[in-house]
Parts: sequence; C-alpha cells; structure tokens
Amino acid sequence: MHIEAVPAKNPSFWTKETRIEQAYAKVGNFWLPTSNRSSSAIRLGGHAYFTIDYQDYQITAATPLGTTSNVADHR
Repeated sequence: MHIEAVPAKNPSFWTKETRIEQAYAKVGNFWLPTSNRSSSAIRLGGHAYFTIDYQDYQITAATPLGTTSNVADHR
C-alpha cells in the first residue's frame, strides 16, 4: 500500500512542485510504514530529495481491538 500526495500549499517560497510518497507493509496485524520519500523542485535550479526507510520491526505484544486487556482497573 502507498500514498502519493502533494501539499495544498508550498512549504517554502524556495520550493515548488513538492511530491510525497509513503509506503506501508503489513507486519503481523499492523500496517506500518516502510518508506517516506519526498522531492522538491528548487526555484534557483535543481531538486532536493529526502528519503526515510523503516525496517526490522519487531512486534512484542499487542491486544486486538475490541478485547479487554489483563490490566488491573485502578480506581
């Protein structure tokens, strides 16, 4: 799964045509990000690129939604 987007408003006067792409993968019962990439055209010429890659997720414990956990009620 992935999302492709452009900002509603340029984040800076110096940038134009910014594009963002976020990718997700299912890890266990969860959809978690695998990458975040953006590119921008710079007004003075050239492009700027930014990439974040996520990896090595380890799910240690999770309670499915709609079930009660074993946490004691402290009132």
